[in-house]
Amino acid sequence: MSNNKKPRIRNRDKRFTLRVTQEEKETLLAAMAATGSTSVADLVMNSVNNANVILINEVESYNDVFAKAGGLGKNIIKGLNLIQSQPEKFKTLINYLEKDNGKNLSAMLAFATNLEKAVNTFCVYEDNVKCSADLTLKEFVKSKKKKGA
Repeated sequence: MSNNKKPRIRNRDKRFTLRVTQEEKETLLAAMAATGSTSVADLVMNSVNNANVILINEVESYNDVFAKAGGLGKNIIKGLNLIQSQPEKFKTLINYLEKDNGKNLSAMLAFATNLEKAVNTFCVYEDNVKCSADLTLKEFVKSKKKKGA
């Protein structure tokens, strides 16, 4: 017995018209080619059925995100230590931060808050998403069906 299964034939007898721009058409055709869909209907149905699936084909390194955040923190600490060791530069920093009614200080605080949120979000993302370089959508759907059966 062969493992080559014939594609499931769908009896599509309902008409549905879709008007798109040339750019949207090119995007749909590119998506069809990338996913191996034989029609726009297949592409749309697969997208709808697998909308809750997140696949990551290429992940450089989670450590890069943390290294960049840590590197930024180290640079801030170096700057603060330099200012602390050279009090004449301390006044320059204060003047810079207080310039324009404290806009620079507010911007730094907002940046620090956003950086913290980004790192925390990334940690949650890293903890909750299983990443696999070889996982394809087809394999994922097969494993999902096996678990459900």
